[in-house]
Amino acid sequence: MDAKTVCRKAAAYLRTYGWHQGIMGIPGTSMCLVGALRYAAGFESPMTPSIAYDVFNQAVSLLFPKINAQVRGRTRAITLVVWNDTALRRVEEVLALLDDAAKEE
Repeated sequence: MDAKTVCRKAAAYLRTYGWHQGIMGIPGTSMCLVGALRYAAGFESPMTPSIAYDVFNQAVSLLFPKINAQVRGRTRAITLVVWNDTALRRVEEVLALLDDAAKEE
């Protein structure tokens, strides 16, 4: 699995189960951006294989420059959690971010 696949799976998960802010969530319920990415990467137990960590970090590396480009000049660099939990954030923005990263060349 690669980072783009993780982004696609995370977007599909959020479309199916829903998105929220504030907490990651648990499988089978709505999740935040980071929770959906973790689930899509294969974080399913405390014994998560290192490959899940690697592909999760690769997906974050795809998304991080995109969110920071959006806020450049308005604030310092932010994390995915802060971006997800920003007041007035909409699920459409989260899905667009994931979809854009999934099709990046």
